[in-house]
Amino acid sequence: MTYESDTIIQGRLAQQLSVFDNNVTIGQFGEYVYSDYEGAPIYLHLSGDTVYSFENDSFAPLFFIVASAGDTLEVSGSIGSSGCDYSKLIVDSTGMTNINGFQLDWYSPSRLDSMSDVGYHGKINERFGPMDGWFFPSRHFCPASPVDDCVYTLRCYQDDSFPLYNKTSAECDDLGLSVAENSIFIGVYPNPTNSLLQIESRLPIIAKTVYSLLGKTLLRSSDASNVLDVSQLLPGVYLLQVEFEEGVEAGRFVREP
Repeated sequence: MTYESDTIIQGRLAQQLSVFDNNVTIGQFGEYVYSDYEGAPIYLHLSGDTVYSFENDSFAPLFFIVASAGDTLEVSGSIGSSGCDYSKLIVDSTGMTNINGFQLDWYSPSRLDSMSDVGYHGKINERFGPMDGWFFPSRHFCPASPVDDCVYTLRCYQDDSFPLYNKTSAECDDLGLSVAENSIFIGVYPNPTNSLLQIESRLPIIAKTVYSLLGKTLLRSSDASNVLDVSQLLPGVYLLQVEFEEGVEAGRFVREP
């Protein structure tokens, strides 16, 4: 599972994750047969200290970044499955760990009662969520779904202010995002900028929209120009959505002082 891009869903900034896995079946002579497949993308949204997943046409709480011992948390039953109710978790313990020189808080939850459908395994870290077990909740009574039938654990993490953290010995090549050959949207420059933003694309532009990281529309232009004046924006990080006849693509930029 790999971060692909930012997008806007129902007015909220969401991160698209691509899902690649392997399927195991029994062959004609009882042997295991392995085949790779690409699953449906997963969309996550961060608001405050809560990470939401987009499922069944709405956003549902997936996990919480910060919690205290004794807190009761309510999380979505399962991504990709419509037959799961919300489940209640209780925070058993909390603590702090040092990763890459950063002191990070963590908490460890468990299912509150036997009727709660799902639970997490291990600690949930304030920087990147579940770190010791499954990245998504594991099902208990929930029916099977494309996601929770598979075990996804944290392998690598990196962001603009946090150096590469490789939890396993696996390669982290997928962390480096590149523009696909069939991508319409190439990028923006200069980035950061304090005035004009130049948009580089392979096809004519229909419209451009700037959103805050919370998904609020701040600026929109319906002209076909490849230049956008962002000088009226306050310094910060923003999401630019560019519309073409062939589709919509998005990217981030920084408005500097």
